[in-house]
Amino acid sequence: MKLNHDLYDVYGQKIAAQGCEINRRLVRQLIEKGAHLPRKLISVANTPVLKDFNKALQDRRYRKVFQPLKTQRRIFKTFVRLKLTEPVILELRKMKYSLYDAYHHVLVMAALVIKMIQDIKKSNYDPLLAAHLCLTHDIGKTRISKSVLNKKSELTLEEYQMIKTHPFIGFLLLSYYCGWEGKQYCETAFEHHEKLDGSGYPRGIKRIDRYAQLIAPVDIYDALISRRPYRQISYGSRLAIDILLEDAKKGKLNKQNVYLLINCMRDKKVRSLSETRVSRKRRNAPPPHNIYGKIRRKKARRLLRKD
Repeated sequence: MKLNHDLYDVYGQKIAAQGCEINRRLVRQLIEKGAHLPRKLISVANTPVLKDFNKALQDRRYRKVFQPLKTQRRIFKTFVRLKLTEPVILELRKMKYSLYDAYHHVLVMAALVIKMIQDIKKSNYDPLLAAHLCLTHDIGKTRISKSVLNKKSELTLEEYQMIKTHPFIGFLLLSYYCGWEGKQYCETAFEHHEKLDGSGYPRGIKRIDRYAQLIAPVDIYDALISRRPYRQISYGSRLAIDILLEDAKKGKLNKQNVYLLINCMRDKKVRSLSETRVSRKRRNAPPPHNIYGKIRRKKARRLLRKD
């Protein structure tokens, strides 16, 4: 894999040139370059992120999930303990003002994973780490053209491939910002679109970091039930869950993590995920005029012939 454009950090400094091969050598160079950056941890309580997180807890789509008030307080009490470095905080600020939907998306994801882990005591996940990973997994999107991300018509193959670069761009940025200590953040950003059957991207691997496996269904679910430029009508919650269950059955997603998400959204909790009961039939139909993932075929064929 190669960078298709120059990569700049949040301070405006070029850290990698167009055409660079993405390999271990480049990662080591970025870690060394970023050694001078401020890595002191700052509590989110001292940043606007906390206020924005509280706003995300009021999202109407999740009214039943984040209620009653004591549930919100429990989630908030965990999140307020989170600490981030200055560059990460600035990246979130950049996302907030350039891609607000993506910013709100990562905040909602953080709230969901905290609740998922809290609801099942023996989940063996750290809620603070999981929340951090949700906040940082998509920072690579801020380096993708907004005209492509916000496109309402079918993508060209070039545009589709451009969007698929955001996991490794996030990986490079987090390597630069966080160094060797941020290995977990880097891996999750790199692998959150991979699938257990090897059908994901950007590398098509099957051995996936366990936290990337945790946030993957949350990422998909919130995206499906959200309005997007390419889909003015969102998926219904039940259909979104059915899609996740189908992907788990096909071996694409971790079944236990899909169950964690389902349990998180139900009023009646189970003691063990093995007790989770799910429907075997798909309910409802996809929204009309959804062009997500569709590529302009004529253009795509021409590009493929050039390759």
